[in-house]
Amino acid sequence: MKTIVILGAGQIGKTTAALINHTLFRILAFGDNAVSGHIYNIPIFSVEKALQLRSDIVVIAVRDTVRTKELKQQIQNLGFIGQIVSLSDFIDVMDMRSAVLFRAADRICNVEGSIAELGVYKGEFAVTLNELFPDRKLYLFDTFSGFDSRDIRTEAECGFSQADMHDFSDTNAAEVWERLPHKDNVIIFQGYFPLTCKDIQDVFALVSLDADLYEPTLAALEWFLPRLAAGGILIIHDWDSNRFKGIRKAVADYEKNHGRLALVPLGDFHGTAIVVKE
Repeated sequence: MKTIVILGAGQIGKTTAALINHTLFRILAFGDNAVSGHIYNIPIFSVEKALQLRSDIVVIAVRDTVRTKELKQQIQNLGFIGQIVSLSDFIDVMDMRSAVLFRAADRICNVEGSIAELGVYKGEFAVTLNELFPDRKLYLFDTFSGFDSRDIRTEAECGFSQADMHDFSDTNAAEVWERLPHKDNVIIFQGYFPLTCKDIQDVFALVSLDADLYEPTLAALEWFLPRLAAGGILIIHDWDSNRFKGIRKAVADYEKNHGRLALVPLGDFHGTAIVVKE
């Protein structure tokens, strides 16, 4: 059994540890100079101390390419001669959320309803939804101007995130519209959710929630789940995110009022989860 040290004990490092094939590899430690303690009962050491364990493989579990180069140089300076794997080389290429969506497309082919996404940003995922379900109505909800100040206030007061009004503001509805391949079935709602959905009368087969913040996520759970058809799927991006902790709290608060959801974590680098309507 080969041994591994994971450099980076944040969101990506934690997910990497869960994705490792534990029947073939043993994780000795995490290496991180800014964090201490344990993850999954695996100790977190300084980078230097972790490399002293002389593992067979070092996995650099950070997304930033500059930081990856710095860590690789540090590894080499400390005399490590084993295999080095840099997740930044392929972390954007492989996407478990998209993989689940492609497989779910067949699963919900007999489920009635439209498709929706809350949190569109520049429309990357919306394009995929539109391509996979060209004959279904697609509702897209976003401010297209970044986070709303009302939601940011909640984030700050509750310590959910360090969200800023300018985050994800470099987009607009017109650019998203131009990217969509099947425009006839798309309706874009620009503005503050849930005010933008009050006149909609429809059921849904699949809904993607990528609002990042507590308030719109809770509002979306309250609005979409009663309208999700039996067998329908709800995708919750960032459910297990270190950056946007309000998502998990929104789900917990919804469950407190309405009962436990059939929620399954995907184990991707963004902490996505899915809910299947029974």
